[in-house]
Amino acid sequence: MSVVEADKDLSDLILADLGPADPLIVFMEVVATDGPISQRRQDALYARTDAAGFNRSQVAFVTAYQDRSAAGFRKTLSELAWDSFAWFTSEPHNIVQLKDGSEKVQFLTDFI
Repeated sequence: MSVVEADKDLSDLILADLGPADPLIVFMEVVATDGPISQRRQDALYARTDAAGFNRSQVAFVTAYQDRSAAGFRKTLSELAWDSFAWFTSEPHNIVQLKDGSEKVQFLTDFI
């Protein structure tokens, strides 16, 4: 198992919905403080949640931005991990899902 390096891998927020039979863990990164949830970060966090016995359908990754037109989003768009989400404070009711096409599409809103 790979080691999670707190300063490189952990997200700003770790949220958990413990209400359902299968809890949902959400790793959320705010780009104003650091980079997005990249593939490297996602892999490191999946290694930990896999080792803890969570199914990957119980884990979600969200990168939060101020706005789609903000420099932070334009600069980091190519770094966003597949099978993650991008959310914008300027459009709070919308979310962007990045899917790699290898499996059935599941929406974060299915968990809410």
